[in-house]
Amino acid sequence: MGYVNERRTPKIRQDLVDDYVRNLREKLVVLERLELGPATLERVRNEAHLLHGSGGLFGYPEISRAAARVEEAEPPQLPEAMRELLAVLALVVARGDPDKAPFASADGQPKETLAGARSATAILVDDDAEAAALVASVLEAAGVAVRRFASGEEFLAADATADVVLVDVDLGGGIDGFEVLARLRASARHATVPVVMVTAAGGDSAVLRAFALGADDHVPKPFSPPALVGCVRRLVERGAGRS
Repeated sequence: MGYVNERRTPKIRQDLVDDYVRNLREKLVVLERLELGPATLERVRNEAHLLHGSGGLFGYPEISRAAARVEEAEPPQLPEAMRELLAVLALVVARGDPDKAPFASADGQPKETLAGARSATAILVDDDAEAAALVASVLEAAGVAVRRFASGEEFLAADATADVVLVDVDLGGGIDGFEVLARLRASARHATVPVVMVTAAGGDSAVLRAFALGADDHVPKPFSPPALVGCVRRLVERGAGRS
């Protein structure tokens, strides 16, 4: 049964890409003025964490790579890693061509619907607002109704459920995605809800841990929109077959 419209071509809305580039310009100004030191170390790593995830998602892998180096740098190497990141951001902002994003579309709106199909539902738990908006736009273009939560605590407190739950592994602050998954599997209400873990590219250990804790699938960052929709579709239709 077609709970997710597989005939739609999932694409990233151009306005989201435009907004991302504009936000990069503002972030660049803030980071350039930030003095590196013990007092700002956590903030720098948090900013790098967000850029690591969103850069690849929005079609700028060079941002993702530079941000990852800042995240991993020891304090003595941090200034050099930050200079590299700032240079990459400056280049992207100066280039000013957000239409380079590989999946950008004019409006991202669906062109057709499946007659008589129930809308699939998904919950997305991600602390990166820009990345979450992007993932939601791709799923919504495929006919999936998405409810977003900015932290694991917020999601668990809401006791919400859906056909599929997508959880980012690296939730900034508070509990991480693994803890969210573990609590879902320990809950009678959510024990069998399909869960997809969103992991950083190359994070094999994170993928193995996710499956060990009971994840149904995983999506690496940066993701392919068709692959994301295909993953959600399989889990939704598998759940429908069990009911």
